[in-house]
Amino acid sequence: MKAREMFEALGYELDCDDDLLLIYKKNVIEIVFQKDYKKYHALWSGEPLSINVDLHKAIHQQCIELNWIEQ
Repeated sequence: MKAREMFEALGYELDCDDDLLLIYKKNVIEIVFQKDYKKYHALWSGEPLSINVDLHKAIHQQCIELNWIEQ
C-alpha cells in the first residue's frame, strides 16, 4: 500500500506536495516532511505529537517513497 493511502486510511488528507514540503493534515494534526533536509515533524496544534504504530508505518512508508530509506 502506498503512503498516501495509508495516511488517508488514518483520516489524513494531503495538504501540500511541492519541491520542499509534503504535508498531511487531520484537524489540528500535521505530519510535515521537509524534502530538502530529509526530516519530518509530527505536530498537534504546533506541539510534538505522540505517534502510534499505524501512523509510524505510514511515515516509514513515506520515507521509503521519498528515497530516504532503502528497503
